[in-house]
Amino acid sequence: MPNTPQDSCCSLDAIVTVDDRGQILLPKELRLRAGIAPGARLAAVTYRGADGNVCCVTLTKTEALADAVTSMIGPAVRSAAPGESDER
Repeated sequence: MPNTPQDSCCSLDAIVTVDDRGQILLPKELRLRAGIAPGARLAAVTYRGADGNVCCVTLTKTEALADAVTSMIGPAVRSAAPGESDER
């Protein structure tokens, strides 16, 4: 179902339904392409629109989220620490 060019970072890959228990099913093809195995931990990240309401929910593998946070915060912490340098 992907509908965007290969060089794009984002695509619409599936439309899912929330069941009466609040669960969603990610299609098998999407799970395989994303490397999401049974038991995988995903972080649900929400985005708020100008009106303050949640407009988007993104699922991110927890290890990818941890790596992104570390790469963003690590240099800031090192530069703020007295006597520390980014050269390691």
